[in-house]
Formats: sequence, structure tokens, C-alpha cells
Amino acid sequence: MTRGRRSRRSCVSGVPPVGAVALALTVVTSLAVVPTANPQSVRCAVAAEGGTLPVDVPLPHDRSTGAGVAVAVVDTGASSPGVVAGDGREGSGDLDHCVLHGTAVAGVIRSVAPDALVVSHRQLTDHGGGTVAGLVDALDRAVANSGGPGATGSPRVRVVNMSLVACQDTAELRRAVADAENAGLLVVAAAGNSGQCGAEQQPFPASLPGVLAVGGVEMRHPDPATLDDLGRGRRTAEYSLPGPWVEIAAPGGPVSTVLDTGGRTVTVVGDPEPFIGTSFAAPVVAATAALVWQVRPELTPQQVRTLLVESASPGPVPVVDPSAAVTAASAGEPVRTDGDARPAPAVPATMPATTPPHLRDPRVPTTLALLVSAIVVGTVIRRRPRAVPDMRTR
Repeated sequence: MTRGRRSRRSCVSGVPPVGAVALALTVVTSLAVVPTANPQSVRCAVAAEGGTLPVDVPLPHDRSTGAGVAVAVVDTGASSPGVVAGDGREGSGDLDHCVLHGTAVAGVIRSVAPDALVVSHRQLTDHGGGTVAGLVDALDRAVANSGGPGATGSPRVRVVNMSLVACQDTAELRRAVADAENAGLLVVAAAGNSGQCGAEQQPFPASLPGVLAVGGVEMRHPDPATLDDLGRGRRTAEYSLPGPWVEIAAPGGPVSTVLDTGGRTVTVVGDPEPFIGTSFAAPVVAATAALVWQVRPELTPQQVRTLLVESASPGPVPVVDPSAAVTAASAGEPVRTDGDARPAPAVPATMPATTPPHLRDPRVPTTLALLVSAIVVGTVIRRRPRAVPDMRTR
């Protein structure tokens, strides 16, 4: 596993470090919003500052930068240059910089497609926890605002990135995903990390038909800060959750992002642990779609999806290649449109009120742990993948 570099730390909120902080999202199949902690006790992430880390894919910025395309990010909120609030308000929770997961996702998109507009839709509740209700609401807002987040002339949203995982199927999430697809959006989702769902469960929305599910591959060089040997072969990341729904993969980090705290802008490489996981592979693919749409704005989401997969580097799971994708798009050749052949997982007629405790993979950080009354996610273990925000039934 790639080792992240130790870096100078700065606490964005002034709260002392309490471990590797990430988002714990609670799935409530009744769609009731249930707080997971006292709102006054939720602790913000500890930003680990460092240098810019390269995204381990060939970038065609001499031919496409994603200009004129917007990517919606449904996540924990994002505060970074080039990111706008989905609700169009200054000081919006959509621009939250307390939990850094969404800011890291936005940073990956901006690294791959630097001129794409990132539209942040925060799906957290005010209590710091998340529910399917919050996720569905954020996705619905992304669809409603896909014509442009605000002023006339704003780029159209063509892609929605969801770097999060629910371990139980719900009709409400299915409906929201279907609405996004019917609105002409390409829905990209992280495949999830091992240990997040039980052995008999599968990740949602990644496993839903129509969603482009993205797995993770390791960086090709042991030191991601150097570019001397990026030609070595790929291998599927140990943390990446497998499944027949995974159609494409991308490097899952470590990645860096630019954090804007409203007066201070810094490069961040962790919170404080390195940003590693399928959460940070998905936005590589979402941003590549933006690169393609700049070149071929007439393509449908299914055509872009087909082009991304067919231009990917071959392997057990194709690895997205932004340069090859833009080359293929620039050629102007017809792109076939295929229906999604994946069968839809059956929705149980009756949703259980509770589910058994989720199985854990000891190789990865614990997804959720309660320490006193604060939400603390993960353990301070180096060389471990960052957990995709996880929505649990309770």
C-alpha cells in the first residue's frame, strides 16, 4: 500500500486532533433524520498540509480542461477554489470545510479537469450525521439545479459524483438515481472499500443499474510525489470492494486538495491521515467525463460512459485514461450506445427496521466509532485506505 508523507498539521476548526476523522453516514430506511451525536460535540477534521500530489493518470490539458462543463459533487460539502454552492448562497453549508472528504473529492476533479465547475451539494444533516433522506435530498437538488447553479451562462451539470456507500437498498435512493439519469446526467459512484458492508451486502448506489461504479487501483510508484516511474503496471487496490457492477477503475490516491477556509488557502494531503480509497478514484472518472464533454458536448451520458470504458487501459478492471478518452472523443467517430445489461438488485418487499452489525475487515480502519460524545471515524493507522462515507442502518 502506498505510504502517505507525514506533513505539517493545522487544525482548521481549532479542535485538537482525535484521530483520522471522516464522515459516518447513517442509513435510516424510514428516511427519518436521526442525529448521530450532539451537534455541539462534532469535531472537525485536522488538516494535514503538504505539497501537491499528482493524479496518476495521463492528463490531456493541452486539448481539454473541462471548460464549459459542471460536475455536481454530492458529499460532505466542499470548500476549494473553483467550487460553488449548489444552493447558490454565500456561507452555505454546501461549502463546508469542517469535514474534508468532499473537499478532497473536489480537489481530484479540479486536478483532472481544472476548468470544470464543481457544484457542491452537501448531504449532511446539521447534526453532523447523514441519512438516506439527506442523500436523496442532495441528489434531488443536484438534478433540479443541473441547468446551472446560479447566474445566466453557468455551465450545465453533466455529471454527478457520489463518493459514498449505503449497504442497504432503498426505493427512495433508486428513484433519485433514476431521476438523475432521466435528466441526462451521468451518475458516477465509488465502489466502496472492503469492510464497509457485510459479507452478504452490496454497495449502493454503486451497484444500481445505470450508475458507473468505480473501483480503485494502486499508484504505480511507491512515492506519489515523483513522476519518474509511472509506467509500471497497475494492480487492483487491496481496499477496493469488488463486484460485477464495477466497470472501471482509477487511482485511489494518496491525493491532495486545496482547502479554502475563507481567508486562508492551503494544500492539504490528509485529515490528518492520507486521502486514499475508492472515494478518490470515482472523481477521476467523473472529471474525465467532463474532459470528454468539452470536446463532444453532443454525446449522451451512455455514449460518454461507453467511451470511458472502451478507451480505458486494459486489465482485470479497465483503468480510466483521460488522454485516451479525449483522443477518442476528438476523433469524431460515432460512439455506440449500449443499454446497461446489469440486472437490478431486487428491493425487499419489507425493509427490516434494523440490520445485524456490519462485518469488519481488520485490514482497514473501523468505519464508525463513538468516543465519548464525538463522532470519530477510522483509526490512526498509516498506510490504510480512507473509508468511503458510509451510511449505516441502525
